Amino acid sequence: MSLAQRLKIFAVGFAVGMVILFIILSKKQGDRIELTAPPTAEDVQLEAVPGVLDAYRDRRVAMESKFIAEQHRTPQPDGTWKRLLLIRGMDPEQVLRIEEYTHEDSGIDLVDRVVVTAPDRLLVNLAKDVSPHQLAAEIHPLGYRVLAKTDDGEGVIVGLGEASLKGYAEAVERLEAMPVLVVAVEPVVYGEVEPFAQDAQQ
Repeated sequence: MSLAQRLKIFAVGFAVGMVILFIILSKKQGDRIELTAPPTAEDVQLEAVPGVLDAYRDRRVAMESKFIAEQHRTPQPDGTWKRLLLIRGMDPEQVLRIEEYTHEDSGIDLVDRVVVTAPDRLLVNLAKDVSPHQLAAEIHPLGYRVLAKTDDGEGVIVGLGEASLKGYAEAVERLEAMPVLVVAVEPVVYGEVEPFAQDAQQ
């Protein structure tokens, strides 16, 4: 075999080897990204939201599910009802907080409006000239922490460290009791729907 033929075979083998190596490294890099950047709790929660909203659109009645971990129903001044739900899936991150606004008709709770929110985070609007660091220092002893700034820069997302209806209500009360630092406390809304609104439009 001539030297030219040997060099040609070597070149082809080298090229094929490099292609295979590139494929292997690309796969490992993809695996590494998947391992080091798993879905966040928020990502997991958001995955369930479309299905929840679609179920309310289709059924139009108050939720009944084995995944309801907590609930609290209170009458409203206009004769309707508000029910708070905490939904837990099979995994720890699969948790949602749901606000149901319903009215009774022939003994059935019909849903007028549903709001799906994060169960473990709140949107906090800061007072003028208050920095996220100031709020973070104040809420740290309570077990809360500042997770991120809002896009408009006027507020922050506060992590509560747990997901429960009682803990959520306590956090709202505690944060609202800081008027020097906090202007308003709001839920982190994932989505909402009014099941009967489409009927009114027809």
